Order: sequence, then structure tokens, then C-alpha cells
Amino acid sequence: MRYQLVLQMPFATLTDYDDMIRFEDAVTRELGALGTVDGHDAGSREMNVFLFTDDPAAAFDRIRPIAGALGLLAKLVAAYRDIDSEEFVVVYPPGRTDFAVA
Repeated sequence: MRYQLVLQMPFATLTDYDDMIRFEDAVTRELGALGTVDGHDAGSREMNVFLFTDDPAAAFDRIRPIAGALGLLAKLVAAYRDIDSEEFVVVYPPGRTDFAVA
């Protein structure tokens, strides 16, 4: 797969971590042929779920309703990069341009 899509949320409590695990499990179940979940990490006040996909926009279109149903969309940032690059392109939320994985 050509792109890495990162789904990032703030991390402050164990409840946040539990929410991320539920989210990751739901994404794994629902993503289908659009990509594969490659795990997660948590630390530095952020949590990330990593995916590989050939179509980041279509993958996020599939993921967005999952985040909404779990109440995570308001705090979610989604960005992707070509696997041969370090530069991320933010796909959500609209208008945001800064993104980094700590």
C-alpha cells in the first residue's frame, strides 16, 4: 500500500486509551479492502492509530462515521503521507494544516 494514514486523538486518561482501542477495533472490522490497520501508539499527550491504504480519502470516508458513532470525531485529526515521505497532508478537520506524530 502506498500511503500511511494516521488517526490522532489527544491522550490524557485511561478512558481515552480505552476509546482509542474501541475505535481501532471498529476501524479494523469496517475498513475492508480500503486498507489495513498497522497498530497504535500512545504517549506525549496523543494517541495514534496507523493504517496503510492506497486511497486515504476513501479510507477516511469509511472511518469518519465510525469516529462519529463513538463520539470521537470532534477530537480526531486524520493525516496521511506517502510511505516514502515524511510530509503529512491533513484530511480532517477541514482547514487544518499542521500535523506531527510525536
